[in-house]
Formats: sequence, C-alpha cells, structure tokens
Amino acid sequence: SKLFPGAIECLEKLSEHFSLVLVSEGKTIENLEKVLQRYNILSYFSKIMHLKQTNLSKSDGSAYQEIIKSGKISPENLIVVGDIPFLDIKGGKKVKSVTVRVRQGKYASIEPVGEEEKADIVVANLKELVVVLSKYK
Repeated sequence: SKLFPGAIECLEKLSEHFSLVLVSEGKTIENLEKVLQRYNILSYFSKIMHLKQTNLSKSDGSAYQEIIKSGKISPENLIVVGDIPFLDIKGGKKVKSVTVRVRQGKYASIEPVGEEEKADIVVANLKELVVVLSKYK
C-alpha cells in the first residue's frame, strides 16, 4: 500500500497543533513502526497503538477510550479521523469525540449504516482535512 496524496504535508501541518496518535487494527501488518519509518512518517506521531495483540478495538470505542484515559484528555478534545465508517467513525462516536471521515481510498464508496456511522464532518481528501481541522487548534 502507499500513502494518500498529500499525507506528509497533512501530517506536518497537523502535528504542529495536535498530538497525533495512530490507531491500527492492521491484521496483516507485523511491524507497524517499521512501515511508518519506511514512509518517513513515524516521527509525526506521539503514540502508536497497534491493536493486533490487544483486546482493544476501534469499532467498540475501547481503543479511543484508552487514548482518553492515558492522555488524560476529555472526549470532546479527541478528534477521530478515519476512512472506515463502521470502524473509525462508529468507535469515535461511542466515546463522544468529534469524528471526521476522509472519503478517500478503497473505502470511499462505503456508505454509513445508521447514525452511529455518520461522521460529524466529511472531507474529500487530506488537504481538506487540514483546512477543516485548522478551526480546532
């Protein structure tokens, strides 16, 4: 797989104002940090959560609950950004955080099923994401 267009510029801008946490359920990814290093983006993240060997998941919100607890932040100060409605958005809404869907890549055509999968904000690409999130600094 490869990065979305504009990914590095997006991470650069967002990491100036936000603490970025990468949450991955990547079932096929053995060493997530190595993959991020290969793309030269590991340094943008303050924390990496690889859920593969844990009981945490995105869809039930437990992974995001862990971020809230360990980061000592309130749910409304957590912004969950993702491209999969039934994982990223559903879990983010369960913990009452702001949810942003990036409608790009292989999940772009998936429609949300029910209110719990509808993001608060939908953007078409990462450039648009930076613009939208600049209002939350």
